Amino acid sequence: MLQAIHLKDFKSFVDEEVTLAPLTVLVGANASGKSNLLDAIRFVQGLGLGFSVLDVLQGRWEAGREVWRGLRGGVAETVHHGKSSARLLTTWRPESHPWAHQVEFSLKPKPELVEQWFRNLNSLGAGGPPPELAPGLEAQEQILSTLKNSVLLNLAPERMRGYSPKQAGQLGAEGEHLSSMLWSLCQDKKVRQEWVDWLSELLAPDLADIDFIETELGDVMLTLVEEDGTRTSARSLSDGTLRFLGMLVALRTASPGSLVMMEEPETGLHPQRVHLLVEYMEAVTKERGIQVITTTHSPQLLQSLSPEGLRNAVLCARVPDHPGTVLRRLGDLPHFDEVSTRSRIDHLFTTGWLERAL
Repeated sequence: MLQAIHLKDFKSFVDEEVTLAPLTVLVGANASGKSNLLDAIRFVQGLGLGFSVLDVLQGRWEAGREVWRGLRGGVAETVHHGKSSARLLTTWRPESHPWAHQVEFSLKPKPELVEQWFRNLNSLGAGGPPPELAPGLEAQEQILSTLKNSVLLNLAPERMRGYSPKQAGQLGAEGEHLSSMLWSLCQDKKVRQEWVDWLSELLAPDLADIDFIETELGDVMLTLVEEDGTRTSARSLSDGTLRFLGMLVALRTASPGSLVMMEEPETGLHPQRVHLLVEYMEAVTKERGIQVITTTHSPQLLQSLSPEGLRNAVLCARVPDHPGTVLRRLGDLPHFDEVSTRSRIDHLFTTGWLERAL
């Protein structure tokens, strides 16, 4: 699991560090730095996949196919204004003790990696200099495996409405294989009923079953069956329903130990149904050992978090007399526990109390 990240001169961050939880919700105003934090994790992921700094920033294409989507802003806007290099230090716990992974890169005279190392934090002497590269290759491989299996969901409903081959083994970052992944999961009758129950909570019509249209070529398309017999295929499902399904499938099928990142998962969901997604995210991170980091602008999403989840949420803010983005866990804000017992979190969020508490 990614336990912490320290950002130095990366995008809107000058010098910030934050602790992360199995489920971390990033809150804050537009342009406060929430997406920049996700970009930092993707930068580290790209290097873990073996791409060069230039490829990580600009994207990589092979045989006319995009194999890596570059970071927002590309080369020109990756380091803080007036700087030419940046450093990212991440702390992981792949085994029983934490490890650190640091990358430093420069954009001048050309984008390139300046330094990269792994260190076993238990081997650091008190007050002594950092040790040389530790020999724990297994821990390093676990960290790299987590990075390789991590995904930033960019669900595109228009890509989730078509047929999908049964043999597709992954959902896809845009959710393009939703139907085939659900078809595979629903081969188990008990699991199939679980999906019907979840969707019944979300949708207005009474849902009786999940079915699939199958072609002779082995492609499938999701179809929802209502109690009165009405059948609605993925072609006609709303964007919100498809996104909800895509997020649940992504979390259900993510490799144990992997990291799933999302932007505003509440998009397209009725405010009174947002709690369903939060309940699922909190349950799946505990049951499957995956980590979820998501941004939000939804007071309902914050209100639906458990007390522990709420304290682990991270405020991203820009405040006067402080350069760059500030990162603070809500549980670390002065008097947060006391104030949150008297006022609902949605009120604190919409009235700006969180930012003023900085």
